[in-house]
Parts: sequence; structure tokens; C-alpha cells
Amino acid sequence: RFLRAVGVDPAAHGDSAQILRSVADAAYELPLPPKWSEQIDVRGYVYFSSALRTEATWQHPLLTAFRETIEVAARLVDRALAAGRLDVVAAGVQDHLQEVQQRAARQLQDWSGPHRAEECEDEFFFNEVTQESTWES
Repeated sequence: RFLRAVGVDPAAHGDSAQILRSVADAAYELPLPPKWSEQIDVRGYVYFSSALRTEATWQHPLLTAFRETIEVAARLVDRALAAGRLDVVAAGVQDHLQEVQQRAARQLQDWSGPHRAEECEDEFFFNEVTQESTWES
């Protein structure tokens, strides 16, 4: 089900479907970002809630990163199966995840916080370069 949520049809991947399911399962088991929680509505459907934004969404907050990682894994698996080298899949996924982490770190490097204004209990973050502030992390 999770593969379909990220836009991957396991049936279309034949021999590599089980490997992609394993990658998807591992991704889904990762902890949520800070201040996010998983909730269940009265019908039993899972949704995600952000305490910082006071909002809820049906989509996992890391869905975009998961989708990108599954797509990379699918390409790697297809090549690895063709070459008979499944050992390169784990290394390739690990390299991709390090790249995603470095990209996120670059996007956040100019931000500091959380800060708290004296007149307000809410925490905020400040960008030293653009001089902007936000209450979202």
C-alpha cells in the first residue's frame, strides 16, 4: 500500500518488487520529523499532525523524500538485477540518503533557532542572510 501512496506500482517492477517493498517498509518505519505525530481518525484512517503548524494532513510529512528515494531505489534495483549485483543497491540508496541530508543541511544553514520573543511563548526561527523569521521548522 505504501508503494502505491508514493506512486510506485509494485506489479510493474516484477522481480524487483520485493526489494522495493523492503525499502518502502524501512522508509515508513523512520521516525516522524520533530513536532509531527501520527493520529487515527474516528474511521480508523491514519493522518499526520504538526504541533508547530497546528495543521493536519493525510500525507506523511516525508512523502516527497520517500518518493524520491523509492524512485532512486527502483532504478538501482533494475540495473543491479541486470548486472547480477544486488549489493550495489544498498550502497546506492545510502548515498542518495546522504545527498538528501546534505541538501537539507544546505537549505537550513542560514537559519538559527528556535528563539522565543519575550512577549510571546511561541518559538520562531530566523534566517541570518534574508533577515526573515518563521514559526515553522
